[in-house]
Amino acid sequence: GKKGNSLTRSNSINNHIGREQMLRTILSNKNLKGMNGQLVLPKLIWKTLGKDTNLIRLSSIPLKIFDRIKKLYFLNERDDHSLLILSQMEKLTFPKYSIRKVNPIFASREDLLGWEQATILQNQFEILRELGDNESALSILNSAAKWLLFVSKPKLDPFYLVKLESKEEGKQKVESTLRDDFKEKKLKFLENNEIGAFFPHLVDQSELECLKEYKSYDQMKELVDKKPYLARFTIGWIFSRMVWYGVDFLERLRNYEMAVLYLRILLSTPFCPGRRGSWWNRLALDVEHLKKKNTSLILAEIGHKDKLVRTASRQGLQKRIIKLAKPPRRLKIPQFLESKLKEPEEITIYGKLLNYSTGTKSKFLSITGEAVTVETFALEYYAKEEDWTGIHSENEIFKTLFGILMWDVLFAPVDDVFQTPFQVAPLDLFTDAFYPSRYEIIQARLSEIEELSPEDLLRDFKAKYCENFGVSCQGVQWDRHDLEELCQMVDCIGGSILSSVFRLFCEDYKEWSAGFPDLLLWNAQSGTAKISEVKGPRDRLSDKQRAWIDALLSAGAQVEVCHVHEKVSD
Repeated sequence: GKKGNSLTRSNSINNHIGREQMLRTILSNKNLKGMNGQLVLPKLIWKTLGKDTNLIRLSSIPLKIFDRIKKLYFLNERDDHSLLILSQMEKLTFPKYSIRKVNPIFASREDLLGWEQATILQNQFEILRELGDNESALSILNSAAKWLLFVSKPKLDPFYLVKLESKEEGKQKVESTLRDDFKEKKLKFLENNEIGAFFPHLVDQSELECLKEYKSYDQMKELVDKKPYLARFTIGWIFSRMVWYGVDFLERLRNYEMAVLYLRILLSTPFCPGRRGSWWNRLALDVEHLKKKNTSLILAEIGHKDKLVRTASRQGLQKRIIKLAKPPRRLKIPQFLESKLKEPEEITIYGKLLNYSTGTKSKFLSITGEAVTVETFALEYYAKEEDWTGIHSENEIFKTLFGILMWDVLFAPVDDVFQTPFQVAPLDLFTDAFYPSRYEIIQARLSEIEELSPEDLLRDFKAKYCENFGVSCQGVQWDRHDLEELCQMVDCIGGSILSSVFRLFCEDYKEWSAGFPDLLLWNAQSGTAKISEVKGPRDRLSDKQRAWIDALLSAGAQVEVCHVHEKVSD
């Protein structure tokens, strides 16, 4: 009897767990529709709940209203009401700042509904891509690309600019190239403004009426230039992000023609200006994949002149120009070759390589006999041979120091950048608006950090650390290092270098958030620090890493590249 009861109880628990897992699947995909517009999960629902289950149907209207209130309050595509709960439970603590709402996030109800529907389509695309339904995912992408066409500027089409540069065709014929090419390659593309023509995969069109209203290129460009952090909450911004993800999606499918078309559309719109460098690089690369090297070169040259292209992306374009600008394509040496980046010191260390597979991260035999990464192997070398204390941190430690020392700048009272009590950073931190809107206080704080004596800098750092410890802040990882270790780093790095790095974060936090060298090394006794980028047998410096190394060397930091190679037996 006991055995039977035990089996029954075990089966009941397993069934309960299975039901819970299936219910989570249903809830996470509740809005997923097939190409016919019908929900794809009703059979799974009945299988999970059982035929004899009694269900209560909630009215969709109050549910939509409640969902819309949450989105409007948290201003996030995700469901972030958990932040409110965790805050009330004191599991999360948010910074204290002044909420000063001057400009509305959404100028009208239609703008709100449009942003809301755009986020829903973005979520549907991500779900379909994860499920492997490429056809449906591409249908949504093409719909977003069609929409972007109507806020694009034909004269900014990269291929139009190529034609002007090469003077191959007349201006009048080229101006319609982008729309003509899109119309030629895409089925069901109609010139009218019927919403069904834009989203043919959706049967229920009633909620998509808000997507019919277009603002002109000039209207959107003005918003992006003046308030880029508010432009994030527009249909065009969401669709631009979708189409950019779609470029990678298409490249994986080796559909370079459509990837090129998507990139041309993106570069003809004002949205996501921080990504333009990546778009120009990918466009030149994909055009080269199509065996059009001369066009690829011209595109790289045009992109290199784009003032919105960031440092690392500009270097990528320079490398492509150098690669392609050889006689007979170009007879003159590019002007930018006259100003080269600073080169770091380089060392090479040797060890026993444990794996030889291409595409896998190299592992070496450590002092303790374990298989370790090249970064850990290098840390062992620096500790044993040069008496450095070190960590493999990349950008993490400098982001933490930036957040602590620049706390008052990050959470200074600025109009519109704080909209809810649950933010870990101002809305404009990842945009070009952050620096100019706080220019005076940034300059004052950076000068203070640079000019403080080592003792006063440590005193200032300790005070801010203790005052804000545990409070959620973008980039700050309180649990990774204790106060004593952080103080050693601050003391050894010094105010001058910290000020230079922080200036880069203030000018362009998003661009400089990646590519920092692997290791931070310090010696508490000598009060010195070194920064090292570690490269395995088959690794090379990326454009972002080169940009960081140049910036650090210009700031006076000691920087080197450590190559880890296999030790060859005699």
